[in-house]
Amino acid sequence: MPMKEHTSPLSRKIKAYIIPIIIVGIVSTCSYAFITRSRSYMSIHIKDDVRNSAALAVLQIEASEFEGIDSEDDLSDPKLKPLTDKLIAIQEALPNSEYVYIMRKTGDPMQLEFVAENDMLFSDEELDTDNNGIVDTDEEAVVPGELFDISEMPAMQQAAWEGPAVDPEITHDQWGSWISGYAPILDSNGKAVAILGIDIDANTFLSLSSLSLPPKALAVVVLAGSILLVYIFYITRRQYLEMLRRKHSEKHGQDLEVEVQKRTKDLEDAKVECEKQVVERTKELSEKVDELKKLNDLMIGRELKMKELKEEIENLKGNT
Repeated sequence: MPMKEHTSPLSRKIKAYIIPIIIVGIVSTCSYAFITRSRSYMSIHIKDDVRNSAALAVLQIEASEFEGIDSEDDLSDPKLKPLTDKLIAIQEALPNSEYVYIMRKTGDPMQLEFVAENDMLFSDEELDTDNNGIVDTDEEAVVPGELFDISEMPAMQQAAWEGPAVDPEITHDQWGSWISGYAPILDSNGKAVAILGIDIDANTFLSLSSLSLPPKALAVVVLAGSILLVYIFYITRRQYLEMLRRKHSEKHGQDLEVEVQKRTKDLEDAKVECEKQVVERTKELSEKVDELKKLNDLMIGRELKMKELKEEIENLKGNT
């Protein structure tokens, strides 16, 4: 008579959990790789966007517009107001930007000097963005000729003078932390006499970079997680019922069916609860998808604004 193969309870438990472990490993690895890649792509996209924004905005600025503006005494120069108005219009056309400014070289290669900035002629009330009654250090406006250290900002040292450029990493100054795009301002001879810069707050940059998981990918992750939870719960409950069957068949065979029915009902109740949780998770996912759609609409709106700005610039160039 052939011997019946005996499988220990521990062996059965190990086999039961192999599939969930494999699923967890695959879902976790794929999700991590996808999210990391998406964030990296979004970061590159935002940097390209701010660099291209600077390249378009600089077409509105002529070198002759700030000629002779080089010291604090020039705050009353009649040429400064129209120039700062242009910088304000550029900043307002780029919803995520904080500052738009013009800088020129000095005798020190590691220092530039400010020519103009969008908030240069703001009142103290306008500069006091936190409404605490005083203009803090990180709210102060610059003045023409004010020096700026660029020793920690490689893009401003060379690349920005050769063509559109962007900071490779987040930079820091007294006003905060930024990702900035630059473009050279050329004179009539084609020589770069200054640069135009656009600052995006680092927190805004990081926030936009993190909102990079597409709705479909988010749905896959949530669904896989929900299925996995239901599967693990089902396996655990089934093993528990099998243990009860064996135990009761040895000691209380007559009560086994009653206990199984009771445990089966418990299992069905638990299944209903799991399905309820899946519905709730699906609702949360739908809300997240709506948020991502709103973000996408906002970015599309910004691209349309940039297109309108480019067309306006082309019209201005055609008129001149």
